[in-house]
Amino acid sequence: RLDAITRNELPDEIVTLDEFTSAFVKLNLRKPLIFDIKNVSNPRLWPELQQAARSINEEGNIPVWFIIDGGATDAHTGLCDFMGGEFDIMLYRQGGPLCI
Repeated sequence: RLDAITRNELPDEIVTLDEFTSAFVKLNLRKPLIFDIKNVSNPRLWPELQQAARSINEEGNIPVWFIIDGGATDAHTGLCDFMGGEFDIMLYRQGGPLCI
């Protein structure tokens, strides 16, 4: 079972994705961070999300997973090409990978 970390468990002063990344790495967790990307349909935000995932993975040695509901995939066309196999994107509820 993966324990969820809420926003309340991070410092109040976090306002940017870089600050979130730094604060998350300092938590020294060894469980995967799971990004639910169903609400990140704007492709202009994907590079920031990818960089945050990369930093958390590299700096904190924390595995990073992406999940998405199968019903939200139409709003995320091109995501598999963008991630380029660097991170897996898994479908929840249906199970299995989004990018095959």
